[in-house]
Amino acid sequence: MPAESAASGGASNAVQPMPTTAQEACVLLGVPVSAPFAVVKSHYNRAITRVHPDRGGSADAFLRVRRALEILRQEFHAASSAAAQPSKVERTSADKARAFYKARAYASAAAEFGNAAEEARGIHDDEKAAAMHANESASHLLDGDADAALGAADECVRTRPDWHKGHFRRAEAFAAMSELARARRSYAEALAILEGGGSDEADVQLLRRRIADVDARTARGEGARAGLGRAKPEGDTAPTFAYRGAKDDDGGGDGGGGGDDDEVSASKPQHAKGGGDGDGDDKVSTSDPQDAEDCNEANADDESSDFHRLGVPVDAPLNVCRSAYLKRVVESHPALAGSADDLALYRASFERIAESSMESLRDATAAAAQPRVQVNATNHPRIFLAMACYRDPEGIRSLASAFRNAANPRRVFAGVCWHYATTPEPKGEVTRAYLRVNRLTAKIEDEAQMIGGQGRDLDAEEKFLKKCMKHQRKLQKEEQRLEADCHTTAHPCFPAEFRSHVREVHEHYTQADGPSYARWIAHALWMGEEFTLQVDSHTRFVKDWDEILLRQYAACPHEKCVLTNHLLAYERAPKLGEDAQVTNGDDPMEDVARLPPPAEGLPLVTCAHHWNLNTIDQSLAYMMARPLSRQKVQDLGGRPFPALYYVPHFAFAPSVAFQRDVPSDMHMAYLPTHAEALAMAARLKSHGYALMHCAECAAFTLYENRYRPLYYAEDARRGNRLYAERKEALGTEAEFMFRQEIRDLSFRRALQQCGVPFPGAAPTSDADGGLDELLGRYGLGPACEADEFLEDVGLDLRSGRIKGMARLGGLPPDALQPDRSPFLPTHWPTGNVSDSFVRS
Repeated sequence: MPAESAASGGASNAVQPMPTTAQEACVLLGVPVSAPFAVVKSHYNRAITRVHPDRGGSADAFLRVRRALEILRQEFHAASSAAAQPSKVERTSADKARAFYKARAYASAAAEFGNAAEEARGIHDDEKAAAMHANESASHLLDGDADAALGAADECVRTRPDWHKGHFRRAEAFAAMSELARARRSYAEALAILEGGGSDEADVQLLRRRIADVDARTARGEGARAGLGRAKPEGDTAPTFAYRGAKDDDGGGDGGGGGDDDEVSASKPQHAKGGGDGDGDDKVSTSDPQDAEDCNEANADDESSDFHRLGVPVDAPLNVCRSAYLKRVVESHPALAGSADDLALYRASFERIAESSMESLRDATAAAAQPRVQVNATNHPRIFLAMACYRDPEGIRSLASAFRNAANPRRVFAGVCWHYATTPEPKGEVTRAYLRVNRLTAKIEDEAQMIGGQGRDLDAEEKFLKKCMKHQRKLQKEEQRLEADCHTTAHPCFPAEFRSHVREVHEHYTQADGPSYARWIAHALWMGEEFTLQVDSHTRFVKDWDEILLRQYAACPHEKCVLTNHLLAYERAPKLGEDAQVTNGDDPMEDVARLPPPAEGLPLVTCAHHWNLNTIDQSLAYMMARPLSRQKVQDLGGRPFPALYYVPHFAFAPSVAFQRDVPSDMHMAYLPTHAEALAMAARLKSHGYALMHCAECAAFTLYENRYRPLYYAEDARRGNRLYAERKEALGTEAEFMFRQEIRDLSFRRALQQCGVPFPGAAPTSDADGGLDELLGRYGLGPACEADEFLEDVGLDLRSGRIKGMARLGGLPPDALQPDRSPFLPTHWPTGNVSDSFVRS
């Protein structure tokens, strides 16, 4: 059957069966059995478009095509894992299970561990069978199936009743099911076996901590909350509390080879700490002892906890929960043939985990890091500065500028979400993720290819590359140190007396998934300040900026106003070239930035700019800024004036706006700023907030970004893939496609927040009118309808038309400066515009 008819179900009206094998999947997609996965994906994209219900296809054919891709994707991952195994050794079920486990395909790992247990039982090797059942239980627990985990643990205990790990696995499963009495008994049985056998003291201490945790949960009568890890003071000043998220590494084992039990970790996947995959079995401790040190309570929802629902261990770090949650979103989203009910459950679970985690951090901060000087909130309202910083050396200088230039710095507090290299790279591994290392590696690669002249001398090239490796490692180590130094308030440019005013969250840069969630984390560090200012990590403040913003807000027409602006650009001084460093002189801020002269400080108006015609985000417009004319500035008399659009780079409002009414959307991932901006504008206006532009300049920003890495363009080539082709810079195909799926779903959500169904979307039910899900607190408010908002801002998202008034920011043409400002990006146009732009 041709691929077209196979995918669509053929000419017959009979329901075709689902593919169950790789061969059937290949026939359905019309690809050879040996086709590379890139070819499979290409055929899938064409087939899924052809059979999509929105384009006249059938739901059955749509599901068959998706199932075919899932089968072939699993085959591809299994083949990749097999390639990593020594070719001279025949792969057993245990080998396959370990490969699936390290690939985090926990359901497949559990099945193979079960097969391995049966194989061991067939040769009367009870110890091996018990170890395989223990691993099966651990895999089921990580896959979110506590019932199956308990069944495998029971088999382990029946096979080897005198082994403590079987009882430990039972206890872990009971704890995940919130059966605390049974969990305590099983922990106690495991402890009794260990104490009677003179085993490792670390395992004994771990079990005692587990028992104490269960006792604490029982006493409180509720499930546990996600801990954020311990906060620690820096230096001799008042402590700044910080959550340092664990990097979610791939592969490897926790310990070296050798041992009899072949036991994997119950609480988390094996991380690359060396060893592993040796000639012997991969044996690690029952669990990482640190997993239990910060256990609090798990918040159970009926029969299963939120952690259980996301498929992560109880008390898993927030970044681990985030990664698992995004995977669940892709699996359950209605746009990908999932269930809206399941999606709502996953969203609610992650919200509870995230909010509880941040509450724990706020509680710790309030208890141990009170500011040294109290301020009068009535006469001197406090300002909370929320900032997300992704590998940006300007971030700490932005914070320093805010405190140094405030008229009353004692009223300023900050919440910062730092993303950077929180931990050193694996020993001996070189990565292109650092800009200077990337440039050096590119030069080395070019020189290596010139060896041998016209002919390629591969042996000489390899020898040359190995010789250069020490220089790359040395530079990488220095880059990592510099990056860590400038992502903390311990940096010399930051005034030490205000370190207690800054609340920090430290995440590894590989955990970043876009600005919206990072902003949510920063806002979650708010602790009751009356006003909130959201800024980018590359901002410079003018003198007395806090008084300027409070004065501008006081001049607004009513209390529910948000001051938001594009800012004029500052420049990085020549001293701060790509390879330069800032010295710690008398004034660390000296010569760091070149600010625009006062004469250039005209207020800016945010205008609609253009549509992106090439990608999925073509349904949302890009924004730009143009300066007001000097005559218009005189007419305003220093008063703020209405704005059409929201600018995430700089927004000031009463804190209730961002904390209660319109919080940053934690469910967005890999979403560009222009989409976030339009969705926030719709939400704010629908909740009754008026957007206003400041008539006075309070800060400047940096539009140039070549000096820093960007989260959406990180070069992922490292280790054995350091010299891979340029197309692999964005990671493996599976990683890239996953990010694209999340990005597309976030765009759908942004469109829904603007009241517009995704282009071509069919209604998923009569109730939702074609929208994917109920948005709850992240949806539109009652103050205005979506159509009214779009009419007011001059955008037709359905037809792709930008009205002339939108290109002028809602002002008459003579209100804008006709000349280009040298302190705005050069690609932003000036001059007259027409109402004739229509998306083709």
